[in-house]
Amino acid sequence: MNKSLRSAPNETDALLDKIIEKKPLSRELLARRVSEGFDLNAPGVVIDGSPLFLSIPVMNIEAFRVLIDLGADPMRKDRDGASLLHQAANGSHPIIPAILAAGVPIEELDGDGNTALLWAALNGDSRSAEVLLAAGANPDATNHKGECARDILNHRSNHFRFALKKTA
Repeated sequence: MNKSLRSAPNETDALLDKIIEKKPLSRELLARRVSEGFDLNAPGVVIDGSPLFLSIPVMNIEAFRVLIDLGADPMRKDRDGASLLHQAANGSHPIIPAILAAGVPIEELDGDGNTALLWAALNGDSRSAEVLLAAGANPDATNHKGECARDILNHRSNHFRFALKKTA
């Protein structure tokens, strides 16, 4: 949607701007705002997405941890059923351990039955695939189409085949 057709920025948008720009978040100020009713899970008006989801592609691990500590819900999914872990399996491998530590199941499924490992395979993200495999992701889990990460990874590259051999 065109920015000019949207409402004016809200408080969530200001927080999202800080996350995108990797500016430090004031834990104390944010905690006070949460106690006053600020919803850490609400999307912005100008910027789509919740603060947690937005911390993933910019790999703002510190902001992610602050938001989790203050009560943001790591189990929320986007409108397509993708979890935080799915989002990270598309080029944001450094934040995957923090997402798993927040309690997101490694075998969480999106709306199409894909695991995060399958997302990594489909996106050609070998680094995320390695992190997920090392954390115990099942390379043989299939989605609604019958596809599994092992098959996709085996066809992608030698790098993926090496990662799979380490799990065998």
